[in-house]
Amino acid sequence: MLRFISNTIFVILLAAMLALGWGFWKHRQDEHSDFLQARQALDAIQHEVNRRMAGEQGPLNEFGFPPTIDPEWFDDMVPANPLLDHDRPWMELANTSDLQRENPSDPVIIDSSQPEFWYNPRRGIVRARVPQMISDRKTLEVYNFINHADLHDLFSMKITLSTDESNN
Repeated sequence: MLRFISNTIFVILLAAMLALGWGFWKHRQDEHSDFLQARQALDAIQHEVNRRMAGEQGPLNEFGFPPTIDPEWFDDMVPANPLLDHDRPWMELANTSDLQRENPSDPVIIDSSQPEFWYNPRRGIVRARVPQMISDRKTLEVYNFINHADLHDLFSMKITLSTDESNN
């Protein structure tokens, strides 16, 4: 009888460990799928900016980029960031002090007033914001993956100048 009880407990523990392992694997798969969808949404927006710039469709600013991004460009399929709730603004234009930046000064979502995406019309760059992850390192990895970026630190992003701008 004691052997039956110990075997039963072993089987129950093994099943619990397998269920936890499967749950963890499933969570990681779902999370990675969300990261891919966010990257695809960003790429769709950036592609449309590039297409309009190359075809000179619509108004372009003095730097050759659309001055804003219009959701109507996407008909009924406006790209959305699946990592964030959609009860927030969709797109933020870089303010005057951020026009030299390649990334927003606030890439991590901390409240519902921050938009899903950020656009710098001087550089024609679109970025997706990300929520705070389990660690700053994970948040940085996700930000870099989604935005095709290579930042080393989310909280001390440098203003990057192109060579022609730094000579002026």
